[in-house]
Amino acid sequence: MAKKKKTTKKTASRKKTAAQSAGSESAPARSTSTSGGKQSRAAKARLEEAMNRIERTDIQHALSRGDRVVPVEIDNQMKEAYLDYAMSVIVGRALP
Repeated sequence: MAKKKKTTKKTASRKKTAAQSAGSESAPARSTSTSGGKQSRAAKARLEEAMNRIERTDIQHALSRGDRVVPVEIDNQMKEAYLDYAMSVIVGRALP
């Protein structure tokens, strides 16, 4: 019988957790922290990180100098390639 009680407690706690998480999705999130300064600093840090500019490497300039290998950072190259692709798709699908 003891095992049965434990499983019902676990099931009840799972249902309670599921109900709480379902309720939190529909209700807007509210900040209960009293340290508003820390949140604004964290938000600023996230914003600065998101706003990092992509450094474009001038490949044509490197080729004109005779360089065959141009060192670039993979993160910047991937971002640049994706943005170029995305813009070409947007322009290609634009209405005349």
